[in-house]
Amino acid sequence: MTNIVNVASIYGRIAHIADVSTGSGSAVDLNPADVGGAGTTVPAGDVAKLNAIYVSNTSSGDLTATVTIVDASSNTFDLINTITVPANATLDVISKSLYLPAGYGMTITASSATGIDALVSWEEISE
Repeated sequence: MTNIVNVASIYGRIAHIADVSTGSGSAVDLNPADVGGAGTTVPAGDVAKLNAIYVSNTSSGDLTATVTIVDASSNTFDLINTITVPANATLDVISKSLYLPAGYGMTITASSATGIDALVSWEEISE
């Protein structure tokens, strides 16, 4: 577990996913050192303090979205599950900060291959 009292660095991070995937969803890359790589989980020795998760519907019809947290053992927990995002609207998924320890990840899934965009903002906290 990362000590968030005596930290070496805190970096503001942001990820944008245009046209979130259907099926198994789009992984949010919470490992900025590995951008474009295979690793999308919070790096060892770090914690991600999620500050904002926005899901936007850019289409003219209602769509649904699911935001899932995946722990280091691949267990899943849905923050939202098939929640309707009205046409041309944005959903604020979290109202307070949420900490994800090393090894955790996040996926966002949409009901349509086009029309749902997501924006995630977090602080990468390192020992």
